[in-house]
Amino acid sequence: MNREKQEKNEKKLLFFILILFSLVIGSKLNLSIGVALKPYMVLMAMYILVNVKNLMISKPRLYEVILFIFYFIYCITGIYSRYSDLAMRGILATIMLFILYFCIKDILRKLSLDSIEYGISVVGILFNIGSLIYYTMGVLNVENDFRGNDIEHFGIVLDRNMGRLIGLTSDPNLFAFFNLLFFCYYIMNTKMLRNKIGLLLSITTIILTFSRGALLSLLLLIVLSLVLKESSGKIKIIFSLSIIYVIASFCIIQYTGTSFEEMVMERFSTFSEDRGSGRLDLWEQGIQLFSDNPLLGIGSYNFSMYHLFLYGSQMFVHNTFLEVLSETGLLGSFFYTLSMLIILFQSIFLVIKNKRSNFLFLTLVGYLSMMFMLSLVLSEMFIFFIALFFRYYEELQEVSDA
Repeated sequence: MNREKQEKNEKKLLFFILILFSLVIGSKLNLSIGVALKPYMVLMAMYILVNVKNLMISKPRLYEVILFIFYFIYCITGIYSRYSDLAMRGILATIMLFILYFCIKDILRKLSLDSIEYGISVVGILFNIGSLIYYTMGVLNVENDFRGNDIEHFGIVLDRNMGRLIGLTSDPNLFAFFNLLFFCYYIMNTKMLRNKIGLLLSITTIILTFSRGALLSLLLLIVLSLVLKESSGKIKIIFSLSIIYVIASFCIIQYTGTSFEEMVMERFSTFSEDRGSGRLDLWEQGIQLFSDNPLLGIGSYNFSMYHLFLYGSQMFVHNTFLEVLSETGLLGSFFYTLSMLIILFQSIFLVIKNKRSNFLFLTLVGYLSMMFMLSLVLSEMFIFFIALFFRYYEELQEVSDA
């Protein structure tokens, strides 16, 4: 009987690992059929078919209700927008996010926190090793000649004569965003050798993206991790990070032929010239569209087409909060911002009551900071994080109250 139960638990853990891994590689490995058919969608369909009679929908928490209201507004504004046909893709993606969210909550409900953390640790290492291998293939393919712009070679993209790691994703900034969950877990759980290896890998790969937003987020999270650590833990983490810095710097020189410091200085020195890769211009345009449509915005998933019509290129805002503001107006922005603030305050509350959730607070801070640089309203990884937060909040609050 115990063996049968153990086998069931192992199958549940394996499925969780497959789901999480499919989420982080979905931006690159997908099939275009009008919309992107991603691996996790197939796994979700299988899960629903097998567990349709046992799916459990738990009572929603306040931040969930508010977030659901936002997505309802998001869909409604799309239906009545100028480019409603394009907005239908956003609405379809929203429906998929809801299905993913409820399935992930059901999967996590059946796993212990130890199993969940083991899964996060393993997937993080697989993701980073796979990305480094794919990146190395790209470096070898270009023979260390990084001249070019917006050209992909395996796991590297040549961006303004700089080789940036994209690994098993489609974009260096997305890679860094996905990797923050793993980095935050590793840095707050460094006792195990596996997590120390994961920390080395995740720091190295995030640095190799040369994403300015990711590097600033990484620095912020390292400082916060030192604040959250106990006194003895602070000394260990500083020592560990010093060793990792030396190893990562050596790897970067071997891969790129340029020192880490030179690459970072080059990236940040060009900010005023390229206006943050054009983000400042996009933000100004987003604010202008909001000012023209302040209450309900221009409609969900419409910014790119407005930008094409007004400025001749199809672009996203590259700022989640501005995207919400311009597309759903003050009404949508109010509910979206409120839900984020509630999750943030509840994560702080949870950290105070139970230190095991430290990595969730760090991850949330990292995600929110990168949302100022990326358009992530329909991010599967962020939806996964919210489901993960729900699972920890439910259990750790009960433990603390007991």
